[in-house]
Amino acid sequence: MSFDERLALLAMKPVIDVQVCGHCNLRCAGCMHFAPLAEATFLDLDEYEHDLTRFSSIEDVSSYFDAIVLMGGEPLLHPQIVEIIRMTRRHLPKILLALCTNGLLL
Repeated sequence: MSFDERLALLAMKPVIDVQVCGHCNLRCAGCMHFAPLAEATFLDLDEYEHDLTRFSSIEDVSSYFDAIVLMGGEPLLHPQIVEIIRMTRRHLPKILLALCTNGLLL
């Protein structure tokens, strides 16, 4: 790795991973989230709204992070995933929002 590449890595801001659900619709042997073994759990929208409200109250919060990544398990299994996306965008309009999915439910 060149010096320029290492310098670029230092300049990168962290991302925030949000665990939308703990389980998945696949059974990948190497799953780092243990989603094939996990019970069906879902992000609580009231708690998430509370967290987003507090987080978005930080002055210039979008300058500290590159993105929020909604992930799981498989986030598209959450019955209220559209509301989670809308809620996140409403509270944090300037932060890149990403969805980490296997794509089978698109």
